[in-house]
Amino acid sequence: MLILIDKSLELQLANICASAPLARLRGVTNLIQAHADSRHIVVAPPSICRIFEACPRLSEEHRAIARKIRLRFSELAELKNILSLHAEFCIDGHAPVFQLGVWKIPLEWVATHGMSETHLICEDLYDCEISHEAARDYLNANDLTRLTLTLDHTAGGGGNTHRVLRQKAIDSQRVSVCVVDSDRADPSDASPLGPTAANCAQVSDPGLYELFISTGRELENHLPVRLVDKVRALWHGVTPSQAFRKFEEHCAGLMLFADLKKGTKKRDIEEMTGTAREFWEGAYAALPHCAAQCCAPACTADKAGDCKQVVMQSMGRTLLKDARDQLFSDGAQFSPKRYRDYLPSPNDALWIEMGGRVAAYGASVKVAATM
Repeated sequence: MLILIDKSLELQLANICASAPLARLRGVTNLIQAHADSRHIVVAPPSICRIFEACPRLSEEHRAIARKIRLRFSELAELKNILSLHAEFCIDGHAPVFQLGVWKIPLEWVATHGMSETHLICEDLYDCEISHEAARDYLNANDLTRLTLTLDHTAGGGGNTHRVLRQKAIDSQRVSVCVVDSDRADPSDASPLGPTAANCAQVSDPGLYELFISTGRELENHLPVRLVDKVRALWHGVTPSQAFRKFEEHCAGLMLFADLKKGTKKRDIEEMTGTAREFWEGAYAALPHCAAQCCAPACTADKAGDCKQVVMQSMGRTLLKDARDQLFSDGAQFSPKRYRDYLPSPNDALWIEMGGRVAAYGASVKVAATM
């Protein structure tokens, strides 16, 4: 995370460096150490860096890091115009506060809790890896290859994710970003969140964390469809990209709320309720390949698994894993041009938004460039 120290704090920081109790000075040392350890990016104007460099109460290492920050001030300060959010260090206050896209992080909080590496919390490790790679794409696409990502991948275990979020972000006061599926079945405002997302949304105590809930059903729905082409050659008799266009022509938004792992059959729709059933019945009526009623009204299928009327074919339960493997294949993970293979895609909006958010929390300066 980019953490800015404003020039207006110059006098207060000079007083802290000169004579404040060690408990308050620790707020400064913890911040500088976070930069030294490549956990976050700390940016201070040259005048404040010189105060740190001249402070005999700081270690030789911390004074040297302040000098490194000073020499890269102009370059690093520009990142606030590229990253989707940043933080500002402040003297007053007890807990971090998020205001208008900016985190206000008080000295007291940094002194007490430090600035941990960012914990990327998802339902499982595949979700963590996919979110991380979206963030890598964001940095590469914005010509930020000089930055790296420092993210601790933490699996929530599905329905336990809200407890893991609370333990990390609230109980331990660690910097955290939590990415979860909405599990919504349709685009209506009345469509409820799934239990995992709903439970995570109930976590609201003070801390430095953010919950990012997918717009569509699951992260699978937000994989750039040109990336999906690389792991699923055919879907509905054509490439996934071609099928995506056909589905969207007949029912806008369908691809965001489809169960791509399991697929959808006519009997699945009959078992739905509320806005989900209304949306999917409309989709069924609009899709040309559903025009022939396979076994109605004399249907003998007792459950969805027996139904032969396929509305949307399954892409398989390994879709996310296969996409992850593709992103890692042949050293692609470290290629700054990898994203050009599948971006732009017609469904890449959340991939870019999610990548930008995770990147903003996990961005740091490469150690070799710092030390």
